[in-house]
Amino acid sequence: MYDKLIEHIQRIVPHTKSESQIIKDHFTQLQVKKKEHFLKQGYVCRTAGFIIEGCYRNYVISSEGKEINTSFGFENWWIGDVGSFVNQTPTQINAQFLEDTTLLTISAENYLSLMNKVPCF
Repeated sequence: MYDKLIEHIQRIVPHTKSESQIIKDHFTQLQVKKKEHFLKQGYVCRTAGFIIEGCYRNYVISSEGKEINTSFGFENWWIGDVGSFVNQTPTQINAQFLEDTTLLTISAENYLSLMNKVPCF
Protein backbone atom coordinates (compact mmCIF):
# COMPACT_ATOMS: atom_id res chain seq x y z
CA MET A 1 0.00 0.00 0.00
CA TYR A 2 2.75 2.45 0.92
CA ASP A 3 4.48 1.47 -2.33
CA LYS A 4 2.02 3.58 -4.36
CA LEU A 5 2.90 6.64 -2.29
CA ILE A 6 6.65 6.01 -2.57
CA GLU A 7 6.42 5.40 -6.34
CA HIS A 8 4.43 8.63 -6.74
CA ILE A 9 6.99 10.67 -4.80
CA GLN A 10 9.93 8.91 -6.49
CA ARG A 11 8.64 9.97 -9.94
CA ILE A 12 8.70 13.60 -8.84
CA VAL A 13 11.72 13.68 -6.53
CA PRO A 14 14.23 10.82 -6.41
CA HIS A 15 15.16 9.67 -2.92
CA THR A 16 16.92 6.81 -1.13
CA LYS A 17 15.43 3.67 0.41
CA SER A 18 16.15 4.99 3.89
CA GLU A 19 14.29 8.20 3.03
CA SER A 20 11.40 6.07 1.72
CA GLN A 21 11.13 4.38 5.10
CA ILE A 22 11.11 7.73 6.90
CA ILE A 23 8.34 8.91 4.58
CA LYS A 24 6.30 5.76 5.26
CA ASP A 25 6.72 6.21 9.01
CA HIS A 26 5.07 9.65 8.85
CA PHE A 27 1.86 8.43 7.17
CA THR A 28 -1.10 6.52 8.60
CA GLN A 29 -3.52 4.29 6.72
CA LEU A 30 -7.18 5.30 6.85
CA GLN A 31 -10.33 3.55 5.56
CA VAL A 32 -13.36 5.77 4.98
CA LYS A 33 -16.90 5.09 3.85
CA LYS A 34 -18.78 6.55 0.93
CA LYS A 35 -20.29 9.98 1.72
CA GLU A 36 -17.90 10.69 4.63
CA HIS A 37 -16.16 14.07 4.55
CA PHE A 38 -12.44 14.67 4.66
CA LEU A 39 -12.88 18.46 4.78
CA LYS A 40 -15.74 20.74 5.69
CA GLN A 41 -15.90 24.42 4.90
CA GLY A 42 -14.95 26.59 7.88
CA TYR A 43 -12.78 23.94 9.55
CA VAL A 44 -8.99 23.75 9.52
CA CYS A 45 -7.40 21.06 7.31
CA ARG A 46 -5.37 19.18 9.94
CA THR A 47 -4.36 16.27 7.68
CA ALA A 48 -3.53 15.75 4.02
CA GLY A 49 -4.10 12.47 2.28
CA PHE A 50 -2.90 10.38 -0.63
CA ILE A 51 -5.60 8.26 -2.26
CA ILE A 52 -4.63 4.60 -2.60
CA GLU A 53 -8.02 3.38 -3.80
CA GLY A 54 -11.28 5.27 -4.22
CA CYS A 55 -12.36 8.76 -5.20
CA TYR A 56 -13.70 12.03 -3.81
CA ARG A 57 -15.18 15.33 -4.88
CA ASN A 58 -14.42 18.87 -3.80
CA TYR A 59 -17.36 21.24 -3.67
CA VAL A 60 -18.47 24.61 -2.34
CA ILE A 61 -21.87 25.79 -1.15
CA SER A 62 -23.38 28.59 -3.23
CA SER A 63 -25.13 31.59 -1.69
CA GLU A 64 -28.38 29.80 -2.57
CA GLY A 65 -27.28 26.77 -0.54
CA LYS A 66 -26.54 24.51 -3.53
CA GLU A 67 -23.53 22.21 -3.73
CA ILE A 68 -21.25 23.11 -6.66
CA ASN A 69 -18.61 20.51 -7.59
CA THR A 70 -15.22 22.10 -8.20
CA SER A 71 -13.03 19.04 -8.79
CA PHE A 72 -12.72 15.29 -8.42
CA GLY A 73 -9.82 13.18 -7.18
CA PHE A 74 -8.94 9.56 -7.81
CA GLU A 75 -6.29 6.95 -7.07
CA ASN A 76 -2.78 8.44 -6.76
CA TRP A 77 -4.16 11.94 -6.08
CA TRP A 78 -3.71 14.09 -3.00
CA ILE A 79 -6.66 15.30 -0.93
CA GLY A 80 -6.71 18.36 1.30
CA ASP A 81 -6.46 22.12 1.16
CA VAL A 82 -2.82 23.21 0.95
CA GLY A 83 -3.45 26.76 2.20
CA SER A 84 -5.50 25.59 5.17
CA PHE A 85 -3.07 22.74 5.92
CA VAL A 86 0.12 24.81 5.83
CA ASN A 87 -1.29 27.94 7.49
CA GLN A 88 -3.74 26.11 9.78
CA THR A 89 -6.55 28.45 8.72
CA PRO A 90 -10.19 27.54 7.91
CA THR A 91 -10.81 25.98 4.51
CA GLN A 92 -13.36 27.26 2.02
CA ILE A 93 -13.96 23.85 0.44
CA ASN A 94 -15.65 20.57 1.25
CA ALA A 95 -14.18 17.18 0.30
CA GLN A 96 -16.48 14.15 0.31
CA PHE A 97 -15.73 10.55 -0.63
CA LEU A 98 -17.82 9.16 -3.49
CA GLU A 99 -17.06 5.52 -2.63
CA ASP A 100 -15.37 3.55 0.12
CA THR A 101 -11.78 4.80 0.00
CA THR A 102 -8.36 3.80 1.30
CA LEU A 103 -5.86 6.58 1.82
CA LEU A 104 -2.64 7.41 3.61
CA THR A 105 -2.80 10.52 5.76
CA ILE A 106 -0.23 12.82 7.26
CA SER A 107 -0.80 15.38 10.00
CA ALA A 108 0.52 18.93 9.74
CA GLU A 109 2.94 18.14 12.57
CA ASN A 110 4.25 15.02 10.81
CA TYR A 111 4.51 16.97 7.56
CA LEU A 112 6.79 19.56 9.17
CA SER A 113 8.84 16.78 10.78
CA LEU A 114 9.14 14.99 7.43
CA MET A 115 10.29 18.17 5.68
CA ASN A 116 13.11 18.46 8.23
CA LYS A 117 14.14 14.79 7.97
CA VAL A 118 13.79 14.23 4.20
CA PRO A 119 14.72 17.32 2.18
CA CYS A 120 13.30 15.84 -1.05
CA PHE A 121 9.82 15.89 0.50
